[in-house]
Amino acid sequence: MGVTKKVRLRDLRDIYLLAGRCCEVGKDPLAWHKIMAQGLSEIFDSRLGISGMVALSDLRDVRYTATSNLGIFDWGWDSAEQRQSFIDYSNGALQKTDPSLVALNKIPGKLICRRRRDVLTDQQWYESPHYQNYFRHWGIDDIMFSMSRAATNYGTRIHWINIGRDLGETPFSLRDKRMFYLFVLEVHRLLDNCLAPFGDKDILKLSPRLLQVLSLLTEGLSEKQIALRLHLSRHTVHDYTKALHKHFDVSSRSELLAKWQKHTSYNPHK
Repeated sequence: MGVTKKVRLRDLRDIYLLAGRCCEVGKDPLAWHKIMAQGLSEIFDSRLGISGMVALSDLRDVRYTATSNLGIFDWGWDSAEQRQSFIDYSNGALQKTDPSLVALNKIPGKLICRRRRDVLTDQQWYESPHYQNYFRHWGIDDIMFSMSRAATNYGTRIHWINIGRDLGETPFSLRDKRMFYLFVLEVHRLLDNCLAPFGDKDILKLSPRLLQVLSLLTEGLSEKQIALRLHLSRHTVHDYTKALHKHFDVSSRSELLAKWQKHTSYNPHK
């Protein structure tokens, strides 16, 4: 991005065009999160995009003890090994070693948007196990974080969007931060309206890998194509597909996709 601190008209155009593209598939949370992650990477010249949703029983718990895991989407890994490392990280180390999560949780308000250096010094970041054991190996350094909070029937819902740049890349600017905030504000406004959130009871217990396979199945990919995309064996993908059939109590791909469509459909008039 340029050195100017002001958000320009074309910046606003890019932000709202991306939000509009997300709304076009808003009935499918996996689809719009993917479009969002890829679009943000283009606008902000970033590689990694992570977004997700969780319901919390107590906002004061900085460990983020979840009452139900409502979904997560990630995009931009260089290898399957990096992706597996992220799964391991999000399943455990995230709650124990992420100093940015602790810092963000202490900031009041329904909508928060910060750059890494807004909440952590370089020393705090680079000396943390969170960075040393994970982000350094992923090749990711500078990050922008966002967090929105909303009361729901199942608890306080936290929706987050994080984007990261490679080691050695220019850090996110103040203009980047302002643009990112405007986009996150728009997403926050559209959730439960044009954008369907993760939240159906049938996807709450799906692992990140099963969600990823489900997303690729909805794109029309065969099991062989999914295996190539995810660097897995065809047998492993078939096992994942069978697990999805069992989870949704269906016996074919057409039934699975029909049931998924039903679960993620959104009626703005109801």
